[in-house]
Amino acid sequence: MPIDKNSIKNLPQDEPVSVYKDKGKIYVAVYETQVDEAIGRKKRIRTIVGRVVDNTYYSMEEFHSRFKKDLSLREAPDGAVPTRRRHARLNTTLKEHGVDLSKVKNLPTGPDVRIYKTGNFIYVVERKRFKVDDKYKTQTTYLGKIINNCYYTMEQCKAMNNSRRRKQS
Repeated sequence: MPIDKNSIKNLPQDEPVSVYKDKGKIYVAVYETQVDEAIGRKKRIRTIVGRVVDNTYYSMEEFHSRFKKDLSLREAPDGAVPTRRRHARLNTTLKEHGVDLSKVKNLPTGPDVRIYKTGNFIYVVERKRFKVDDKYKTQTTYLGKIINNCYYTMEQCKAMNNSRRRKQS
């Protein structure tokens, strides 16, 4: 059964929107067509801008602030503080064990530079993707480590480890 756009209240008229039904829920979306040069095909990108509940359009922000998942109305008004704190312990542990990257000196930057935490070590790596025989390959180069909010290259880390081993023996 097609959905009649004229019967929906508050539907935006300034942009071409499409109304569709998915798993019993009515969504309002904007479609955009783009040409992907690498593949040589057209892509149709859908951006969901709202939901329809009881023949009334709500933007996604309005919908999330007014309704729960089961479409019952929320009891708390907008901006109300929840009755219990969620993830309180998680945030404190992240602050204790995390690294503030703004305090790290000489941290390399670039589009391919990534930061990985493995166990107790925080590595700075450079990951490059390239295409070989129609398959994408990834090359990972370890640039250095972050120790006590200081960036050290891998050569400096090896030198520190060697000097520490000499002191122990």
